[in-house]
Amino acid sequence: VPSIPKVSILLPCYNAEKYVGAAIESALTQTWSNIEVIAVNDGSTDATRDVLRAYEPRGLIVIDQPNRGQCAAANVAFRRSSGALIKFLDADDLLSADHVRLQAARISELGDDVAMGEWGRFYNDDLDKADFRALPMYRDAEPVEWLAAEWLDAKPTTQCGCFLIPRTLLDRSGLWDERLSLINDFEFFTRVL
Repeated sequence: VPSIPKVSILLPCYNAEKYVGAAIESALTQTWSNIEVIAVNDGSTDATRDVLRAYEPRGLIVIDQPNRGQCAAANVAFRRSSGALIKFLDADDLLSADHVRLQAARISELGDDVAMGEWGRFYNDDLDKADFRALPMYRDAEPVEWLAAEWLDAKPTTQCGCFLIPRTLLDRSGLWDERLSLINDFEFFTRVL
């Protein structure tokens, strides 16, 4: 029986008490059976730490650090992780229950590639009004071709929770650039792809 690769879901968190519980819940309830979820509390001044600690009995790994920024928190989570497949998840994002399973299955078909999943945006905390529309990058593509389609209208959003990345690629590309606080996702995913 082939082993099921471990997926590490990594959440940098800063003053995220309002949303992080739902993000963690969506990560912990994935239909993929071999996951670890790691949250880094990046010096939050609200109740984020308390929300995170409440999930420890369910297996959440919590790391506290002084505020060093999203990139540093993501890198700390990665260094603590042990999964063969990595998903970075923002503390105010949600995953559908089968998100990881579908992406991991696709990677197993293709090998050492990045899997990207569909996403939608919602506003004012109303999930019933989520905007899920088909986008041109929802297809298999070579990295440069995919980036060109993503950036075509000069309004790109590289939503980190959409991607499942083999650890071997991150070992080659490098991690998040801790000098950046804006456009860090564009820089990171361009390098990974």
